[in-house]
Amino acid sequence: MPAKGYTWKTMPELNKEIRIRYCNVELMDVRKMLDASFAELQEVIKGHANDELFEKKSYKWTDSTSLGAYMISATSSHYDWASKLIKKCKKKQRLIK
Repeated sequence: MPAKGYTWKTMPELNKEIRIRYCNVELMDVRKMLDASFAELQEVIKGHANDELFEKKSYKWTDSTSLGAYMISATSSHYDWASKLIKKCKKKQRLIK
């Protein structure tokens, strides 16, 4: 879900704000934050039965989708997207050098 004050359409602005906020954080600290966030999300997932995760409209705020779909977007799909972006940036850096 977008952060408070943002919508799906304004996600690029949110991403920019996040990038600015964390651009000077050491990589090891970022990794610790990622690991902590991942662990918290795993606990949320474990706290729900499969039908709660994958039945559409189980929760009013998920509208016509399932909580599980949001969890997939926030974990594996997002990690896959970020991994590809990191690889692309690394390749670009190698070309510049």
